[in-house]
Amino acid sequence: MTTIARGLVVILMGLLTLNSCLKEEPNRQSSGGSSSFNSNTTPVRWSTGLLSSGLDLRISTDISDNFVGADNDSSGRNPIEQMLKNWNEASSLTFFQLPANDIANKDTGDLNSYKNDGVLGIYRSDNWFSNVSSQALAITQYFGYRRNVGSSSEYVELFHADILLNYRDYSFSTDSTSGTYDLASVVLHELGHFVGLSHVNSYATASVMQPYLGMSDEVRSLFNYDRSSVQELYGVSPLIASPSGFQAIRSASVVADTQTDRPKKLPTSARELDSGEVHGVIELKADGECRHYLNGHLHYAH
Repeated sequence: MTTIARGLVVILMGLLTLNSCLKEEPNRQSSGGSSSFNSNTTPVRWSTGLLSSGLDLRISTDISDNFVGADNDSSGRNPIEQMLKNWNEASSLTFFQLPANDIANKDTGDLNSYKNDGVLGIYRSDNWFSNVSSQALAITQYFGYRRNVGSSSEYVELFHADILLNYRDYSFSTDSTSGTYDLASVVLHELGHFVGLSHVNSYATASVMQPYLGMSDEVRSLFNYDRSSVQELYGVSPLIASPSGFQAIRSASVVADTQTDRPKKLPTSARELDSGEVHGVIELKADGECRHYLNGHLHYAH
């Protein structure tokens, strides 16, 4: 891509994302992830070939070791595994392997180090990152390659992503009445970013992809909006309940969406790097200022 072309992309992205951030609400913090959806942005998703048996998204032991028996469901799934299951049941795809594997504690100030370990993970950070806002409850960073470049079917194919929880500035637990943030609710939201969804634009939309979460908020189930969003992004069928469990509706097509804030895509707020990779880290601060980082540098704030 030439320097002029890159400049035009940057200008276009600025126009698309202008006025896309929501104002701060009292006693609410933002969850890291992408800014609002725009129909002209490039889809970001995993190859469906990886989603037959599910991605091996691992849970850091410094998170999972704090769960107690009462946190588990009747099948022995811990709270994070329950959230993984919710996304697995959103469509005919299997996004995540269950039960989830553990990974040893890792708390480094270098975001790239999480990519370089080759492990998809959900991590706790007690130190947080100097180049990421302390106002973010969590972030989801992603890496991918551009496919079908320059065509109407261009998209970013993900090859790595991680979810990082800000334990330095906030407290999380499985009891939302304890004056801490509900861990399961935060993770369910970040998993939406992990599979390729962005924030919704309107508080009137019932969705786990709302960009703010208060201490008293507990949102541990997907809404119909979230299910149809991920089905549309991947072009797959929904699931229906059956006596033997959930099954795909093989003949059904995805219902057309008439809402303008469908969170089916992450914005292309990451340029193609010299290695051919796309790396996006986008935070939404509690004061309402969106910040987009490209390759470790602040690229755009609005």
